[in-house]
Amino acid sequence: MASSKKSAGDEKSLNKLCASCKQLYFVIQNLHYLESGKFLLKKNDLKAAVSSQYLGMLCIPELPDDYDFDKTYEAVVTWCQKAFARIK
Repeated sequence: MASSKKSAGDEKSLNKLCASCKQLYFVIQNLHYLESGKFLLKKNDLKAAVSSQYLGMLCIPELPDDYDFDKTYEAVVTWCQKAFARIK
């Protein structure tokens, strides 16, 4: 969505994606705990401790306005599928 003209629907989708990704913090926090035995309360501590894949998901709410929505959405869905497949 690098276009400077966005429809109301596009803007709503962008906002929903960022809002949803904020909730990934809690998923990543718990996955990190399951994998490491360390429950980190602070987002900055979690960012410093996790892999680059997790870090990428944690940083989505901080993306600039002109980020590629489709690429980001696909990355989130793929990451979620892989993350939840690992939980048994």
